[in-house]
Amino acid sequence: MKCVPFLLLTGMAGAVVAAPGKPLREGLVSTEAAGKAYVVESIPALNGGPWITARLRVTYVIAGLPGEVYTVELWLGRTGCDSESAYHFDSQEVVVPGEPGGHLTEAKGKFHRRYHDRDPDFEDSSRRPRPIKPGEFSLPRVEFGEGWNYRLVVKKNGKVVSDSGYFKVVLSPIVEV
Repeated sequence: MKCVPFLLLTGMAGAVVAAPGKPLREGLVSTEAAGKAYVVESIPALNGGPWITARLRVTYVIAGLPGEVYTVELWLGRTGCDSESAYHFDSQEVVVPGEPGGHLTEAKGKFHRRYHDRDPDFEDSSRRPRPIKPGEFSLPRVEFGEGWNYRLVVKKNGKVVSDSGYFKVVLSPIVEV
């Protein structure tokens, strides 16, 4: 008889350990970012000399209801640049996979931007039309060892579901290409 309560107690302890993890909440689940600088070898259009470019990749995971459309906004600013505040840099529409009416499901996405990927042909950046619309211009230049501050805002039907707050991404040392 003394063994029965002990067995019940060990069975209950096993149930606590096997409990499911924290349930998902609608919105941003995780984000990661990396900035890399590259030396690109001789390009005839650039007088044959090597030039430096940079890329920024921000990956994210959101949780949402299957079949629903969410907007993920990337807000970007230069680290340590007081003269220019962060601005809405780019947006993506994400449709959560699955049958409508299901449980919260994760969907992955990524922003992959680089210098000169979308700029119109302006020799002088001060001549760019203002305001800059999200997704229209390329990655803003930063110095080596500096970087960008970024934040992700997830919206559903125009209302904010979650906001990551700002994170710093430092431009890596140069990689030869």
